[in-house]
Amino acid sequence: MRLSTRIGSVGLIAVLAGTNACSTPPPDLSVLPPTAIAAISFGGMIIGGKAGRVVTVVIDAVGAEVGRFTGRRDDRGGAVAVPGTLITTTGTDAITVDGTRKSVTPFEMTATSWGEAATTDRAVTWWARDTSRYVLSRPGASPVVGELPTAIVAAGFCGDKAFALAGDWRTNHSSISSGVGLYELRGNPRRIGDAEFAEFAEFPDNRLVCDADGVTLHAIGRSSRGARGGRATLHSYNSRDARRTVRTVDIPEAANRLFGLTAIGDRLFRLDSTHKVWSVPMRGGTVARKVWQGRQNDPRYLMVASGDRAVEVRHLAPPTYSEFDLATGRRLVGPLPLPWLPGVIADDVWVLGATAIPRPAKP
Repeated sequence: MRLSTRIGSVGLIAVLAGTNACSTPPPDLSVLPPTAIAAISFGGMIIGGKAGRVVTVVIDAVGAEVGRFTGRRDDRGGAVAVPGTLITTTGTDAITVDGTRKSVTPFEMTATSWGEAATTDRAVTWWARDTSRYVLSRPGASPVVGELPTAIVAAGFCGDKAFALAGDWRTNHSSISSGVGLYELRGNPRRIGDAEFAEFAEFPDNRLVCDADGVTLHAIGRSSRGARGGRATLHSYNSRDARRTVRTVDIPEAANRLFGLTAIGDRLFRLDSTHKVWSVPMRGGTVARKVWQGRQNDPRYLMVASGDRAVEVRHLAPPTYSEFDLATGRRLVGPLPLPWLPGVIADDVWVLGATAIPRPAKP
């Protein structure tokens, strides 16, 4: 995901280098192939001599390209998936595709922040500036589109409901400081209540995750006034009335945007920009532990959280794709060679995000 978590998956871009841009790209997919296991989003693609395109490439279990989605000239994009369904942002559109259909939702704005979040069977993708536009997706159903009159800063799920914290941006668009509310996201969003929010606070993960109690939403934040190397804060919101509790947790703040916050059991797992995975209890304790370390500060690799997995893309020769168990660091997939990658990247092309695509449960 942005490389949600992808983000993806939301703001930081890893720069690629390469040659031999693709001059005759294959046609875009109209459905998601049953062999798809993952998707990787790029910005700045050279397509037919036109630079700056956002492209999401879908791969199979041996790393071969099985299709792609081509967007507009932009440097914003990402991907998130739930079983059998992929949601990717390509420039200013959100594309939702499964095994039988494809829908395209224009965001109709130039975003200063964007993100995505998913649970086991539902996903939300959003773009924000002074207002927000979001798309709710789940397998077997048409996407639901909604808007907020203010900017989303973090979103996620509790059960089958999607929630967001939203408020007024500061001038640098990196945090919000006034008019903050907790919303339930649906076709017609519902404001649950005013959300307490520390002045100049920000949530680098852009993510709300649900407690095992099915009611409490957690987000890890920091103060934009805080010194580099300071400690993080865990913000917990009651999804019924927006009441908040805050405690300091012993996770060093990464200098850059983080790459995913996920709930597994009764703990939160956080993948930071140096490929460290941290774990902290949702309740009570304040001490976080470093669970495992990916390829530390290696610019040849992009690593993001995708559900309960960490997805890794090596984007310089030899390019590869891998998946790891987020809670343990155990390799689950790969490294899969990506022989098509040097043929589609060029100078000033960026990896925007990646996601594993869970397969639907067999009946």
